[in-house]
Amino acid sequence: MSEIVTPLFNALFRFFVDKARDLAAKKLKKGDVTDNKIREFIQREMNDIKSKLDALSRTNLLTAIDAFQVGVRYKYQALGTAAIESGMKNLGFTEFSTQAKELLLQAKRRFEIAREKATEAFNTESLGTLHRITAIRYRVMAALFESVAKSLAATTDLSSLSRENALQSAGPECEECLRQLHSLPDVKKNFEVELRSGLFNIRGRFGREERREIICAVCQVNRFFHDAQEFDFDHYDWAAIKIGEKSINPLYSREVAEVLDEAGIQHCCVQIEWSFGDNGEEGHRLKSPKRIATNTLGEFLVVDGADDAIKVFDSSGEFIYKINPQVDHTVTAHHIYDVSTDVNNNAYLLVCLRESGTDICEVQVFTKTGMCNRFPVRDDSARLTVSHDRVFVSSWNVIVVYERNGMRAGSFQVGINGHVRDIAAGSDGQIFVLVCEANDKNIAHVFTEDGQQQNKFRVDSKEDDYSGLASYPSGEYIVLSGVEFKTGRLKLAMHRKDGVFNRSVTLGKGRLEAYIASLFVIPIAVTNDGSVAISFRDQEDRRNVIVRPMKPC
Repeated sequence: MSEIVTPLFNALFRFFVDKARDLAAKKLKKGDVTDNKIREFIQREMNDIKSKLDALSRTNLLTAIDAFQVGVRYKYQALGTAAIESGMKNLGFTEFSTQAKELLLQAKRRFEIAREKATEAFNTESLGTLHRITAIRYRVMAALFESVAKSLAATTDLSSLSRENALQSAGPECEECLRQLHSLPDVKKNFEVELRSGLFNIRGRFGREERREIICAVCQVNRFFHDAQEFDFDHYDWAAIKIGEKSINPLYSREVAEVLDEAGIQHCCVQIEWSFGDNGEEGHRLKSPKRIATNTLGEFLVVDGADDAIKVFDSSGEFIYKINPQVDHTVTAHHIYDVSTDVNNNAYLLVCLRESGTDICEVQVFTKTGMCNRFPVRDDSARLTVSHDRVFVSSWNVIVVYERNGMRAGSFQVGINGHVRDIAAGSDGQIFVLVCEANDKNIAHVFTEDGQQQNKFRVDSKEDDYSGLASYPSGEYIVLSGVEFKTGRLKLAMHRKDGVFNRSVTLGKGRLEAYIASLFVIPIAVTNDGSVAISFRDQEDRRNVIVRPMKPC
């Protein structure tokens, strides 16, 4: 039950803390919080908002705040009653008592009143913009709390009630709230003026304080919904503010983040993209990042071509350690072509060794303590991936299959005239292969581990080119990395394994010449939590790995 209620109250608490002004609020921000303090703080902040609403035209908004306030009290009382009853029985409970359910239903009725009155208040055009935004705030909060109270009162098995189901009935209303909020002419105008660049933005110099207050209020509503639902909605139409042909998402816009940073509430933006590898000690930095892999610990393993080593970073981008391939004294040069991991977090390195003027390729397997295995592969090998029990190595248009101990298990051909650009193993045993055909079309192939083709589909277009491939954790999707020709920016695309397009994202970081980018593979990996990592070096010679979440629509 706590996983349902806690995110909602935490989001509500953060919403009010954003506007905190005194020492007590600072302590709460730092974590000096008890349930009573949270309750008192929320009530006090709601009273503060009510005190500023003194006109008759604001009656509906006052009524909404009153009803919401009472609803929160009923919900706290219901949860307190449940906690006492559970403690008396000294065991967990799967259903609320009759008394607790009645309190939840009382809370639901108050939240319903709050939602309806907040809707009426928002539709009162005589209200100022900030008060209409306040009305939307309470409509969103009331809808979410109403949905949870209703679900908790109705369920007979709390252990089977998920947060998604508890909040499900509020989703459409909250989405409509954000659509209406983002469509307010005054909201659109203020975002347009504030984000307009250039020396001739004369309007941007006047009324900045009130304008930024409006922008911050809009972002707070968006962040509350984001935190309560705990999902990213950067790709939904209703989440954007449309100004002409431009769409601005308040949660993810870098321009908006700068405005919020100056206002001291930068946390109302979601850090959609971050990077690592370009700071720290000299030996820990990425000088020439190439291939990349992740493991079940959320770590990133990056091939650094300058050092010919694997640099391992933790899930937050901090350097951990380095893996150097094992090279005999007779080897005059070596290069790491690719890296992959297995379910036990062993690292597999595809290494090219030059010995007596001849290049040979082999796979070296490392645990955290050192190399545990090595086996030869074809000398023209280029790509590597590892499934649950097999290793797949590509060379031009052939995939050679090995047991994890290095014994060859077979091979299969991909196409006739094309060549393999990238390869990835799915969680359900399927193998995904991205092939550039002779006509320069990029085709994704789906195979079983035994080389039986199950599907193939085209993934590029006239506007973009995809060269990197990774499997999404569920095994139902593939994610492709490439470049958008028009802008030169990095681009990601997601397809279901049956070929159905799901979504695409153009990244804010990284710009390169589209033609040059189309000649090389842009390495990509996907973590278990659905974050995509792209190893990249741009035309400004910045070398790092860009990471961003990417969930299916």
